[in-house]
Amino acid sequence: MKFLETQKILRGFQGGKPTKVFLGMSGLASPLVPFVKAMAAQINIDAEIDTPPFGTLHHAVLTANAKEKEIYILFPWDILPELDWRTGFPEKEFDFSSLSTKAMDSLQRFAARESAAFVYIQAPTPPFYISEIDRLKFEAMVAALALRLPGCISLPPDYFSLAEYCAYGCPFSSPKLGDVARVIRDLIWQEYASTHKVLVTDLDNVVWRGVVSEDGLNGIEYEARDGGYIHFLYQEFLRSLVARGILLAAVSRNDQEVALSPFKADLMALKESHFVSIVASYQAKSAQIDSLAEQMNLPLEAFVFIDDNELEIAEVSQALPSVTCLTFPKNLHAFNEFLRDVSSLFDRKALTKEDAARTELYRQRFDALPPRHSKGADLTKFLKGLEMEMRIYDRSRKENERAIQLINKTNQFNLNGRRLSAKEVEEVVEGGGLLLTADLRDRTGSHGEVVACLIDQSGLVLSFVMSCRVFQRNIEHAFLSWLLNKRSSETLSLAFAETPRNEPLQQFMDDPAFNNHGSSETLGCVRLNQRAFLDSHQSSLNLFTLFDMSGTGLT
Repeated sequence: MKFLETQKILRGFQGGKPTKVFLGMSGLASPLVPFVKAMAAQINIDAEIDTPPFGTLHHAVLTANAKEKEIYILFPWDILPELDWRTGFPEKEFDFSSLSTKAMDSLQRFAARESAAFVYIQAPTPPFYISEIDRLKFEAMVAALALRLPGCISLPPDYFSLAEYCAYGCPFSSPKLGDVARVIRDLIWQEYASTHKVLVTDLDNVVWRGVVSEDGLNGIEYEARDGGYIHFLYQEFLRSLVARGILLAAVSRNDQEVALSPFKADLMALKESHFVSIVASYQAKSAQIDSLAEQMNLPLEAFVFIDDNELEIAEVSQALPSVTCLTFPKNLHAFNEFLRDVSSLFDRKALTKEDAARTELYRQRFDALPPRHSKGADLTKFLKGLEMEMRIYDRSRKENERAIQLINKTNQFNLNGRRLSAKEVEEVVEGGGLLLTADLRDRTGSHGEVVACLIDQSGLVLSFVMSCRVFQRNIEHAFLSWLLNKRSSETLSLAFAETPRNEPLQQFMDDPAFNNHGSSETLGCVRLNQRAFLDSHQSSLNLFTLFDMSGTGLT
């Protein structure tokens, strides 16, 4: 957990059971406090945290009033003050026997706090012995004494930061503050079982690497090698959760048959039978999750949603604030912390026979969960904050490989499903047509060229496709608005055909600005009213900083 995440959790916290906590430590505790409060908020605890002034731990342990919860974070110098980095190095080597007696006396004061929990940080100590072996033996002795405290657990040396301790008194390494807070939560609120029961996962670039609708079954990765390793580990983790009685579901903005194809191939560690349901549709994911909750007769607070796309996370967070949302990490560097975050939300102290059989019980309860037809959340404010940039290029004469690839790979947002060879595209261009593309960049980086549009010499749009990677960003509305603004004609004609896979395009063309295109599987000329479309969607252009690199003279 990062600091910004704590602020988001605390801002959205509606209040829970008020609980007074004494957090005892000798160093500066204030950087840790918001992390503990956020961790408590995740289990519906409103923690009021009291900390002693800097450097007064030993006085506090003797005088602190009893609180509902009490925990002490100890370092070697809290047991033996001579070991504190901030007081300098001793002139003589320490005597083992005398200092061990002194340490025992110190620990007895902590042990007198009978209801307290303890965490010992195995921080390195100053080099007070010439012999490194002697120093390590002494550190091990101090740690062993600390672990005699009732229920005390220890954390490794990398939780301590000498630089931060010397600079401003906080002994923790900043990246470890969330981990320390999680340990504190799990120690002092052990009686609170997790209220989360269902993990809902996205599929593309989460369960496997790649987009199955575009890359095909042979183009996705999920094995324990190369780019598939993180997804293989995630699948193994999900299997372990199911074995512990956690319910697993998937939601995907996709065609049901396509979403299920990797499972039907039976090549992955994760099987369709591990899921209560796999829901694939082109409705908002919030609607899909809401439908799952209704069909399973579970509160939304019981659901955790995982997706790699921050836009999908934002949509679900806004529409269903009771659902806990986590972003799937981009690489293995952050994967361990991510797994710990997920595990902490599904903590189970014991596994019953009913827990182990729960998935099958729910699968028997229903065969399919149809999603509600809901528009989902309005993401305009979030989209504006993405600082999106759209660059439009004329690819008629050169660098058109990506455009042709998009036309021939894209299924979902595809005007007619027609595949065109490079030679066919060249013939359209040679006859006076245009091949245009748009790329997308935002504060997270570049998404590459994601839109391709082929227009013949008469102005008929032969191909209009968009990668599913950028659904919900309104780039299709912005691109078409730009195109209409470049034209003097009052209408735009498009060669539309309904396909089994282009439902997102069909939903796009349900706009009243298009004439009624019906349900045709053959190419038909659909007219778009320029004024009606721009009146409705000109604002989409305001979501983007537009760079017209096309140099086209469209009329």
